Amino acid sequence: MSRGRRAWGAVGCLGVLWLSLIASARADASMETSLERIRHEWAVVMFRIAPEKRAGALATLSEMAQGVAERYPGRAEPVAWDGIVLAAYAQARGPLFGYLAAQSARDLLLEAGRADPASLDGIGYAALAGLYWNAAPWPLAFGDSDTARAYLRKALETAPDTLEAQLRLTELLLEQGDTRGAARSAHRALAAKEDSGLGHDIPPGRRRELIRLLASADNRR
Repeated sequence: MSRGRRAWGAVGCLGVLWLSLIASARADASMETSLERIRHEWAVVMFRIAPEKRAGALATLSEMAQGVAERYPGRAEPVAWDGIVLAAYAQARGPLFGYLAAQSARDLLLEAGRADPASLDGIGYAALAGLYWNAAPWPLAFGDSDTARAYLRKALETAPDTLEAQLRLTELLLEQGDTRGAARSAHRALAAKEDSGLGHDIPPGRRRELIRLLASADNRR
């Protein structure tokens, strides 16, 4: 091959590489936009809708999250959010009707964590904690309060201002009789500036919930 042809061949390869990089950047931007929408809708449901009314909204959002995960195979972040939304749906349905959804959500979150631990962030680890906490214990299901507590600690190490983790930790500590620990957790959550996806202040409903938990911890001392 002549020097000219080799030169044009090199230019052609660089052109293909450049187009590939542009396409990849556009795909990443599109994925991030989709995930940001899912995160926002999840925050609306979790922070502004009463618990007994969440299941229907979360069922629709779960389908959306699954669709995003299917559009970006091999990417951990969409799988993580698929699991987070499905975990919330399972919780809204309750331990009996949400059993299969809880199993699937756990598997998705563990898959995402194996591929990229950072993809779970505080919310993903808090979701895993909730799944292990709410599920029935072995041999009926996979429930394990020690595993739930470990994932809560991981959530708070990863993102100290994760409101869901602080709420779950407060409830779990109360359930296990650690009233001092529950009070400390509630105080930390009330003092935090939580970025729920709806602004940096703790939503009023969640603030009332924390105050209720704190009062419960104080009354049990």
